[in-house]
Amino acid sequence: MIPGRARLPLLVLAVFYLHDAVLRNFRVDGIRPDLLLGLTVVAAVVGGPERGAIAGFLGGFVIDLFLATPLGLTSLVWCALGYVVGTLQVTILPHGRAAIPVTAFVASAAGEVAFALAASMLGQPGMTNSHLLTVALIVAVVNSLVSVPLARAVRWAVAGNPGERAYA
Repeated sequence: MIPGRARLPLLVLAVFYLHDAVLRNFRVDGIRPDLLLGLTVVAAVVGGPERGAIAGFLGGFVIDLFLATPLGLTSLVWCALGYVVGTLQVTILPHGRAAIPVTAFVASAAGEVAFALAASMLGQPGMTNSHLLTVALIVAVVNSLVSVPLARAVRWAVAGNPGERAYA
């Protein structure tokens, strides 16, 4: 039996393994999907703003360890994205069958653009170019497609925490 508080970090590591080891060579038009960004969004939709922020921070930090960007940039952007998406889900976003895939699509695209803008502001070259919209679109489509299985996994992770409830 896995303790409740360890489930979300364990899920982040499992999705990272899937993202990095299993899907290492999977590319769409030369673009690699970003499953940890999808996990951040789904955790925010299912678990609320706090779980979204935690998943975003953990997933972003794991990615930051392997990217040639300033350490903490991905975790900062994804933490903020997870919190915002979770807050919007609790307050104004609709609930229903299509809520998770649609939110995953929109928020994943927004997350890619937000990361590129933040990286550009910190002096990372070539982040905001004409290819950015293609990257955002492909990441958004893939994350939308995997959002339902990710939601099941997040529900399992959140259900292990006493007093927590799933939002979607």
